[in-house]
Amino acid sequence: MSWLRHQLDRLPLPTNPGGLVYGTILIATLISAESAKAQRYGGSLAGIVLAELVYWMALSYSEFTGERAASGEPFELRGFWRSAKHELAVIQGGIVPFLVILVCWIVGASLTTALTLGVYTAAAMIVVTELVIGITTEQTGRQLVIDTTVGVAFGVLVIAVKVILH
Repeated sequence: MSWLRHQLDRLPLPTNPGGLVYGTILIATLISAESAKAQRYGGSLAGIVLAELVYWMALSYSEFTGERAASGEPFELRGFWRSAKHELAVIQGGIVPFLVILVCWIVGASLTTALTLGVYTAAAMIVVTELVIGITTEQTGRQLVIDTTVGVAFGVLVIAVKVILH
């Protein structure tokens, strides 16, 4: 386990690892909603990217607004950018499922298959993220199982959204 922990410690985790899970759940939900009305790869991928960007900006803005309200500081781009960099993990969490869909398009898979694989990839990433966080924070035994089970529960929930919408 110490070898694995050492290897995982070398991974470049974002400053806000919680945003990674948040972004993965977000993209899985977006993909699930998109699969209910999917027509074209280009439109689906563009919609996913645009929704992710809008959500990232909205989250960054709301965090910065809360900071400004607490501190009394005025709006400044430098402060907003600081919040945006902190919330960038939301975008990072959606990259792998997005790439899975893009690769499916390149290899000629149907859009329905690609979106399904994107959701399952996102669900698996949530589980893996919980496992990685558990190992890097030196959780063992029962606690590591609990951490991973929480990831499995969220993975099942994002799959359930797809099942319900389809």
